[in-house]
Amino acid sequence: MADFQTKFNNSTNNTSHIIIDSNIDPSAFENCTSIQTVIIGPNVQTIGSNAFKNCTSLKSVIIEDGVQTIYDNAFRNCTSLKSVIIGEGVQTIYDNAFKNCSSLSNVIFGSNVESIGQYAFVDCSSIQIITMGPSIKTIGVGAFSCCSSLSSVTFGDNIETVECNAFYCCTALQSVTLGTNVKTIGRYAFQYCSSLSSIIIGPNVETIGDNAFYDCIALKSVTMGSNVKTIGRYAFYHCILLQNIVIGPNVKIIDSNAFCDCTSLKSVIIGDGVQTICDYAFNNCTLLSNVNFGSNVESIGQYAFAGCSSLQNLSIGPSIKTIKKHAFLCCTTLQSVIFGPNIEIIEDSTFFGCTYLSCVTMGSNVKTIGKFAFGACSSLQNLTLGPNVETIGANAFYDCIALKSVTMGPNVKSIGQYAFAGCTSLSSVINVFNVKTIDPSAFEYCSHLVL
Repeated sequence: MADFQTKFNNSTNNTSHIIIDSNIDPSAFENCTSIQTVIIGPNVQTIGSNAFKNCTSLKSVIIEDGVQTIYDNAFRNCTSLKSVIIGEGVQTIYDNAFKNCSSLSNVIFGSNVESIGQYAFVDCSSIQIITMGPSIKTIGVGAFSCCSSLSSVTFGDNIETVECNAFYCCTALQSVTLGTNVKTIGRYAFQYCSSLSSIIIGPNVETIGDNAFYDCIALKSVTMGSNVKTIGRYAFYHCILLQNIVIGPNVKIIDSNAFCDCTSLKSVIIGDGVQTICDYAFNNCTLLSNVNFGSNVESIGQYAFAGCSSLQNLSIGPSIKTIKKHAFLCCTTLQSVIFGPNIEIIEDSTFFGCTYLSCVTMGSNVKTIGKFAFGACSSLQNLTLGPNVETIGANAFYDCIALKSVTMGPNVKSIGQYAFAGCTSLSSVINVFNVKTIDPSAFEYCSHLVL
């Protein structure tokens, strides 16, 4: 066989149809641009690295049942290859094996394939359907990334991990059926799958990785299994048609930007396992009107719900201890906020620009109201500060133009710069004379106030 391979290696002869019946060495037919069809017989066990690389006229390959291994780059850049039948003996398809076979539209996997290597079918832009049999256990990083015509994927039940970038930028992908044993959806696994409209995340999935469904702009429906524990950063970022989400009882952290810019999202139910909602988690979800916080949420991150301009009422349960800066910035239809008893600090700009906010019920343990915390809340009319408030920060209620009455608690010690400046309707501040330090500008431009 060696002499036959040497003859073809780097050759320009006109032989177009070959039958091979012994092992194929690395680079054996590399750059043989005249070959059109190959039948690899039953006595062949291995197809070596780069064996048919750059055979740009190769259209059809039949791999019979003796072959066990297709090594890396074996058919890379065979840009005319349309059909591959992978025999029953093949167990492993190595990295880049069919990379950039841009005409490949039909791949039939034998029933014994166990492993598909990294980027094995990357840039196979004509593949439409992939069905993975029950023998397949491993799909490598980026295995089918940029298969821009791929519309349907069905996973077998032995796959536990959908690796990073596995279906990245498969822009025609509409249907994904995950096997029952998938535990991990890796980072970027389905990023930019812009035709994917629904996904059922199976009962054993525990991890949804960073950017897993990033910018899946057609995604309307996500069903999460009850065993999901982690929702990564940007996991569903800019899924602009996603309308509802139920986060199960085992999720502890909703990571940063997880649902940011999901502009059709209307309702979120947060399970009782969630403890932390990270920065920007639901930022700019402009139709979000209903959020049910689970009973164990402790922390809401910076800008977590900023720009959620349809959110109307907010009840902060007893478990919540921390609401970070800008968390509800510019929630312009938010009307009512009730604080739980464990909030001690309302941080800077938390509710800045909530122009419809008219009712605020302070928790009994609030001690500090940060800078600009309620700035430009132009519908807020009456305010009673809790009994333990000690500090009102600079600009805390700046430009609350409808604010008429403020009742200070007995423990207020300081009122910062411009804290109530521009509150042009303010006419009554009760218990203000008990305050030890009031900045000279604290009530500037309060034209109806007489102290």
